[in-house]
Amino acid sequence: MDLRALRYFVAVVRARSISAAAEELHIAQPAITRQLQKLEQQLGAQLLERSGRGVQVTKAGFMLMERAEALLRMADDTRDYISGTENMAVGNVVLGLPPMAGAALAPPIVDHYLKVWPQISLRLLEGSSPSLHEWVLDRRIDLAVLHNPVSLPELDIEPISYEQTVLIGPGKTAHGNLPPIKKSISVGDLADIPLIMPALPHANRRMLDNAAKQFGVRLQIRSEVDSITLIKALIRYGQGFTVTTYASVQQEVERGELQAYFLDRPPLISVFAMVRRREMRGSWLTNELAQTVKTTLTQLIATGQWQGSHRRGREDVELQH
Repeated sequence: MDLRALRYFVAVVRARSISAAAEELHIAQPAITRQLQKLEQQLGAQLLERSGRGVQVTKAGFMLMERAEALLRMADDTRDYISGTENMAVGNVVLGLPPMAGAALAPPIVDHYLKVWPQISLRLLEGSSPSLHEWVLDRRIDLAVLHNPVSLPELDIEPISYEQTVLIGPGKTAHGNLPPIKKSISVGDLADIPLIMPALPHANRRMLDNAAKQFGVRLQIRSEVDSITLIKALIRYGQGFTVTTYASVQQEVERGELQAYFLDRPPLISVFAMVRRREMRGSWLTNELAQTVKTTLTQLIATGQWQGSHRRGREDVELQH
């Protein structure tokens, strides 16, 4: 369909008169009439009923009016997007992040957009892995970054790093009476360790439960807590241990508030991935955001701000001892 014909049609419907629309558009009436007739021929339906008092919209005309206005708005937005902003990209994009990873990723990503794409509106939402999954499926967010995503037909999943998980316990000055932990432990050792873990279907809990089932281990879950901040507080107080990625507790370990123990018999690898709906593959805004996330994570790993992670693959994952 010709956009010009759609513009003439919308103008006629709004003016309720071909002559009034012609005057408003500064176009001769016969030119508008020809375009309307051409449009009706293309669609195979009568759009307007003409009379001496003007025009009346048919049922088909009402249906086209709704679509025509949307198409014309999109055409105008596209024109402005390409040529009306002094060669600057414009648009809106929403990124979903998990709490701890988001604290490290968000500042450099926002800084990048402020410097490189100042006219793109970047919105950030924080949520647990199940929430991020749901928000992607509901189109509430364009792109999510999370651990161990669940594969679904509607989703496009791109792993960006692999991280070794560790057992995290309190620092040396913690309260409580907890069992001594070896520096390197196995999955089987977890049977004797009081754990504080998120409830299912949290990604870390799902991964740990699967490993325990595989090795015939009965886990000692002391508390189920769905906030990593609360889990850290309980561990610092000496209430138990948790299993998570090293990057999520790196700062607390470096300050001596928490201790990390290597869970390496066998290592439990957590996949850190970007998730979007499959139809978003063709979105320039989403693709640019995905590239920014990957570049940011690579820089954090290279500078040691994101330890225990590797970009290439599972077999290359190493945690600094």
